[in-house]
Amino acid sequence: MAAAEQSGATLDFFGAQEQAHRKTRGLILYFALAVILIVVAVYGIVTGAIYLAVSQQGPQTGYGPASPTVPLWDLQRFALSGGLAILIIFGSAMLKLIEFSQGGGAVARSVGGRKIDETTRQPDERRLLNVVEEMAIASGVPVPEVYVLDQEQAINAFAAGHSVDDAAVAVTQGTLRMLNRDELQGVIAHEFSHILNGDMRLNLRLGGLLHGIMAMAIVGGMIMRMMFYAGAGRRPRRDKGDNNGSLMLILGAVGLAFYLTGLIGSFFGHLIQAAVSRQREFLADASAVQFTRNADGIGGALKKIGGWSERGRIQEPKATAMAHMFFASALKRNMDGAMATHPPLQERIKRIDPQWDGEFLQVSEDKVRPARESVTAHERQGREASRAWDPAQLVMAAGMLDQRSVDYARDLRAHLPEGLSGVGADPQDSTLALLALMMDRQPGEHREAQLQWLSVRRPEQLNRLQDLLETVDSLERRDHLPLLELAVTPLRNLSDAASSRLREELRRLAETDRRIDLREWCILTIAQRRLDRLARRPGRMVTEIQKVSAEMSRVLSRLALLEHGGEPIACFRHAVKGLYLEKYLEFVSGPAEVDAQQLSVDLERLRDCSPAMKRAFLIACGRAVSHDNQVEEAEAELFRALAIGLDVPMSPIVANA
Repeated sequence: MAAAEQSGATLDFFGAQEQAHRKTRGLILYFALAVILIVVAVYGIVTGAIYLAVSQQGPQTGYGPASPTVPLWDLQRFALSGGLAILIIFGSAMLKLIEFSQGGGAVARSVGGRKIDETTRQPDERRLLNVVEEMAIASGVPVPEVYVLDQEQAINAFAAGHSVDDAAVAVTQGTLRMLNRDELQGVIAHEFSHILNGDMRLNLRLGGLLHGIMAMAIVGGMIMRMMFYAGAGRRPRRDKGDNNGSLMLILGAVGLAFYLTGLIGSFFGHLIQAAVSRQREFLADASAVQFTRNADGIGGALKKIGGWSERGRIQEPKATAMAHMFFASALKRNMDGAMATHPPLQERIKRIDPQWDGEFLQVSEDKVRPARESVTAHERQGREASRAWDPAQLVMAAGMLDQRSVDYARDLRAHLPEGLSGVGADPQDSTLALLALMMDRQPGEHREAQLQWLSVRRPEQLNRLQDLLETVDSLERRDHLPLLELAVTPLRNLSDAASSRLREELRRLAETDRRIDLREWCILTIAQRRLDRLARRPGRMVTEIQKVSAEMSRVLSRLALLEHGGEPIACFRHAVKGLYLEKYLEFVSGPAEVDAQQLSVDLERLRDCSPAMKRAFLIACGRAVSHDNQVEEAEAELFRALAIGLDVPMSPIVANA
């Protein structure tokens, strides 16, 4: 547990987000310095090559009839050589960043990843999907897409994406085969730390920029090969005025310049990777221990990497620019010291297991045994455990996993009624489960109207929907939102038309009685956020509270009116008391009912607030819904929906009333 304790103060979701933004600015500075050095190096090598060409060919090369000397500084030469270098670097970087902009799945596919089908029955793949789903439910984020690198026998993994909404987790074939369940859970917990702490976006930007820098070596090599083959086809001439020969020499020198500076760029690239990656790997290791309360899981995985012949080495050449994203060092050549993208395995293991004897685990496939999949009585305690309702503590726990949440998620997944076994895997069952969750919880006129409307929209699926509705009715209410998160998983690849149809059906079901209540608004908010996961990128960050004070005031006032209609002003003042928001927000009077459209519009605007502003606002929201010190399931649902609407991951919350 030493590693987890050591990292205690570093696992604040909001602080990690702010640190990631600062590191992004530092990354841009590093990149700019690397580009400047590369441009200077290209200019120097080109100047030297021209000097050699002029010296060999004499004065008839364009630098004057009397003198073959080459001026050290020439603006035109600098503009041409530097401009071409910058064009290659930025052009390659932009192409890669555009590719990465399609989300984590695109990154995984770019290095040979195959998406695992949610309906797979292959045992290793099913186990991996279960572990990822458990981690997602426990941390309150959408279930990431899961990929396997079939051709990679090393033990390694990575997470990629711009946010929790488009994240993907990829593991190698070696990871699937060589690790037992506890070790696999440790690796996935490590990757979820990167997802929750905002490392992924930083890693993608770094990967794109490094691809641009390393492209110099590729272009240089192409020019040199072209010059070699062109030169091999020419008959040698001894004429001193052979300007074609001079041109060939200069072009060859340019190719050599680009190749050498590409190697220089790779050197700086590895330095940047190391500067960004190493410390965050220690933090992710510590987080994995804290999440799972099992140092033997991630510790065992690291020991197996050290004892496996392939270690963590990735064979796909495109992975070089992404080496910093992997769980362990992915480079074919070992990099030590300042050049290493990851800390030494021995040091990582020692921090997790101070009593380690220094021996790696010698592993072979026939010795691997899957860990148990059953749920113990200890794990079922996760169903009963709950955090004390302290808004500040709940908000500070955002983006964090703990064993209690993981146990709850694993038990929920293992004990879903048989009628819901297809939810999270089969798109049809998942769609119908979402519709069942949106329907009125009590049999009666409202539910009958909803079923009547659906009998027209989905007549062929009505019987299956009624079966699922009966099963959903048997669940505890606190299991509804986690079930919703599972149900959305196979629906993220719906066509635009199918996704729009589903969102419209959910909205129409909510409006059947001509009003949207809080439960319906919570389900609509989370479902639409997950179904629209790739439709909206974060806007420009809002750091001045004055720009969103009206939206914050309206949302908090609405919570105060909904929760405490008799004394809403007192509830509002209690919510903001002592927070820096207090002097900027004012109570807004209105009816004590949900204005779903306005609430959604305000929440959409608040998504772009800085992490510090989101932290303070969510604390105020938590105080508002718990003003009477009694938090019912509906209020816990509302608080979690507000957090998810703000793109703040929030694990399942248990009411105290």
